Amino acid sequence: MLIACPNRGIAWWFDAGPMTLGCYSAHTNFPDAASPGPDRRGKNFLLGGLGPTSVISQTIDLSALAAEIDDPGVDYVLSGWLGGRGEQSAAAQFTGRFLTGAGVPLSTNRLGPVTAADRTGVTGLLKRFTTGQLPTGTRLVEFTLSAQASVVTNDASADNLSFVLTPRTDPSFRILNCALTDGAWRVEFESRTNRLYSLERSPSLDAWKTAGAPVLGSGAPLALSDPNPPPGRAFYRIRCQRP
Repeated sequence: MLIACPNRGIAWWFDAGPMTLGCYSAHTNFPDAASPGPDRRGKNFLLGGLGPTSVISQTIDLSALAAEIDDPGVDYVLSGWLGGRGEQSAAAQFTGRFLTGAGVPLSTNRLGPVTAADRTGVTGLLKRFTTGQLPTGTRLVEFTLSAQASVVTNDASADNLSFVLTPRTDPSFRILNCALTDGAWRVEFESRTNRLYSLERSPSLDAWKTAGAPVLGSGAPLALSDPNPPPGRAFYRIRCQRP
C-alpha cells in the first residue's frame, strides 16, 4: 500500500486534485534515488497520491514577449520526466496549452503518458520532450500535469518539468538540449562565429540578469550554464549579439 502525505498543495500550482510529493527511495513503491548524470533530479518528485485522478496546473503570462512571438516567432522546448510503478497502469501526462490574452485556445502540445510497457515494468521515470513554435497571438500558456490510475492508489510520477523559449530574432543558434546538471541549469545550442552569447535569467520575464560571462561562438555546439539557479521558478533566455 502506498503511504503518502496529506494533500497540502504544491507551490506555484493550482491543485485541482490530490497530487502530492514523494521522496526518491523513501518507499518500496517509489523510484530509486535519482542517479548522477546530465539530467540529475533532486530528492523529491511529483506523485499522483491517493486518488485515481490527480491534476495540478499553472498559467504563465508571456505578454512581455508579444512582439517576438508574433514576428519573427518564438520556438519552445517542452520536457519532463514521467513514470510510474512496476506493472501498474498509473501514468502521467504533461500538457502545454497556448492561449490568447482572452484565454482563447490556439493549440496544445503534450508529453506522455509513459506506460508500464515503456518502462518495461520497471519502477522509474523516463525523459520525454517535444518542440514547436508558439502560435502567433500566444499571450498565456497553461500547463497541466495529470496522473491517471485505475485504482485509488495513484503511483504515477513526474519530475523536472521544463518549458524553454528561444526567440527567432537571430538565426544564430538553435537549442539542442537543456537540463539541470550537477546543480547548474545548462543549455546547449548551435552557435555561429562572430556572435557573442550570454545566458540570462529572470524570475518574472520583466527584469533579466546575466548568469555567467558571455562566450564567443565558434560555429560548433556551445553550452552555457547558470551555476546558482534559484530554488523557485525562473525563466531563461540566450542573448545573441555581434561583438
